[in-house]
Amino acid sequence: AAKFIPIIVVLAILLAVIPPLFNSSTSMANWIYRALTVLVVCCQTALAISVPLCFLCGNGRLSQKGIHAKGSEAIEKLAELRMAVFDKTGTLTIGKPVVSDFIGDDAAQAFAYMAAAEAGSNHPLSKAIVDHAQKIDAPKYTASEVVSMHGLGVQARIEGKEIVVGNAKFLKEKGYAIKEEQEAYHKLLKKGNTLVFAGYDGHLLGVCAIRDELKADSAVTMKKLRSLGIDVVMLTGDNEIAAKAIGEEAGITHVIAQVLPDQKGDVIASFQKNGKKVAMVGDGINDAYALTLADVGIAIGSGSDVAVESA
Repeated sequence: AAKFIPIIVVLAILLAVIPPLFNSSTSMANWIYRALTVLVVCCQTALAISVPLCFLCGNGRLSQKGIHAKGSEAIEKLAELRMAVFDKTGTLTIGKPVVSDFIGDDAAQAFAYMAAAEAGSNHPLSKAIVDHAQKIDAPKYTASEVVSMHGLGVQARIEGKEIVVGNAKFLKEKGYAIKEEQEAYHKLLKKGNTLVFAGYDGHLLGVCAIRDELKADSAVTMKKLRSLGIDVVMLTGDNEIAAKAIGEEAGITHVIAQVLPDQKGDVIASFQKNGKKVAMVGDGINDAYALTLADVGIAIGSGSDVAVESA
């Protein structure tokens, strides 16, 4: 429509003006009538038939590829995109993290406490801890007073004593001495692991490394987007070293790490303030606000219902 209609308007004007200059036998009113006929017939075809038909066909093709678009506006905005922001876990990665390593004195006891605290959570990292505890036949405990701290971790009580499970920042706030600069921690982070620390009754139980494999087509997708002139960004709450390791695997150089869920929308807004049309791609509840705020929200179908509805 953007190309077709201006061409028709120009042709109609030429038809009304030029022929009368060279053909005096036909009145100018007649040529104006013919020009109006061209204008009305062609523009109505473009606007009333062609454009809706294009979107109908486009949606049909998307459906064949397993993609659902909420109306034609989202499809139109896709053409204007200059940046695509990706969540990491479950979007670029498979979304089924597993425990790859543990640093501590008693793994079975540590995982027993961690699994009890994380038992009620649906977070992929929590599931990885619970699954590993079952795998190594760790003792079973029941946690009470469980409080989930969004983007940080979880705290609870087991046998009357406090158990804290989460990232280094969370445990530091709870008074635990965490030395993130330790060489052993750095080696795990550089392999793309997420580190989850656990403390019980004032003592550090240890740290488990959780690894989520990159999806087979993530790197190819990033390369394709860049070839279309679209900047690619990874936005995650994970540790910066681990995030950059995964980003390097995916071919993403612009990585924004250690971002809390409620801050993801702020990052999207900052890009938009710079005049960029932004797409957000995510799968979790913590991506919902950013998906809503972006010019185009794209949710992974296997993700949470909140993310799918927000996109």
